[in-house]
Amino acid sequence: MSEIAVNDLNWRYGQEIVLDGVSFKVEKGKFYSILGPNGSGKTTMLKNILKILEPDKESIYIDNKDITVMSSQDMATRVACVPQETKIDFDFTVLDIVMMGRAPYLKRFEVEGKKDFEIAKEAMIMTNTWKFKDKSVKTLSGGERQRVVVARAIVQQTDILLLDEPISHLDIHHQLELLDTISYLCKEKQLTVISVLHDINMAAQYSDFLILLNEGKIRDLGVAEKVITEEAIEKVYKAKCCIIKNPITNKPHIIPMGKHGEETQYGKRVYSNLYR
Repeated sequence: MSEIAVNDLNWRYGQEIVLDGVSFKVEKGKFYSILGPNGSGKTTMLKNILKILEPDKESIYIDNKDITVMSSQDMATRVACVPQETKIDFDFTVLDIVMMGRAPYLKRFEVEGKKDFEIAKEAMIMTNTWKFKDKSVKTLSGGERQRVVVARAIVQQTDILLLDEPISHLDIHHQLELLDTISYLCKEKQLTVISVLHDINMAAQYSDFLILLNEGKIRDLGVAEKVITEEAIEKVYKAKCCIIKNPITNKPHIIPMGKHGEETQYGKRVYSNLYR
């Protein structure tokens, strides 16, 4: 049972090919992580699924419906998003920001009611942001603001949640706390999640399936044990690593290996420029 189907998705920025014939299916209630080096097309893929970038007709379907014919209202009640960067210029309270996630369900000029408030409170408790409810969002740290944006997305109560590097501004405690919450929503609420993650070990630990993207093409898709191999990491990331089994989760765990004791051409250039 696939909730999202991507069929031969292509995208260019000018003459640069960013996505090249991408195809995959996403099962309902599963956690997918998109991995890949910088510039591989991860964020562009999410933007196409969200219709921030307008994809070609018949290239992306949600529940067998072509998203190019779906209204903005329909999309907002089906798909929520946590972007990579969130800029908030106005001096709203944190509760105001989270309550904005209820907008797709309100009629014109209608204000939020008790039910909307209770939904927002539950999401803020989940994301450990309820204690900030009366604070100005402009006073929060980057990590705190990120958790507020996640709470706003949860409040939309959509079937699908897309996240673009959701843990990049968080410390290790809040990384685990946030991914635990999203994993819980997948399992208990049948929420379908697609997240871009740079931390391969976190992706392996929490995801049901991994999508390995490189140069606009899917290089592999499957469970962590299949996708994360020493050969694949060296080929896609141009980095050597050692992979062991996590003793707690039994998932593959990457240990990067630098060229210890070896002089690289880059090192020689830096040394000669700085110390000549």
